[in-house]
Amino acid sequence: MAFLIACLSSGKGTWAQLYKMIEKESWEKVILITDEFGKEKFDRKPGTVLITLNFALPTVRMKELLIGALQPIMKDQIGFSEVAINISSGSGKEHMALISAMMALGVGFRLVDLENDSVVTL
Repeated sequence: MAFLIACLSSGKGTWAQLYKMIEKESWEKVILITDEFGKEKFDRKPGTVLITLNFALPTVRMKELLIGALQPIMKDQIGFSEVAINISSGSGKEHMALISAMMALGVGFRLVDLENDSVVTL
């Protein structure tokens, strides 16, 4: 099994795609990076971890906050769980902060997307 870490932000249809992606796999853990709007409006499964950020912050600050939030979650999992990242939702700024945080934590990951109702590795 794998962890799914995904941006939950803007983009027409991206929330529906993310719902499907979460449902299509037996994820060990789902971690969503979102803002206050996503925190309030996204109907998530029990056990889903939400990391809430202000997406108006500078990219470097978002990266720092993500490192602080992800480090306790990932520290016991490195080497034991695969990490899948989806960045279909959101902006390049949010994506750069997430990918940079994962690299700073030394966590290997694969990029995933939903294609023909199946989760695929890119």
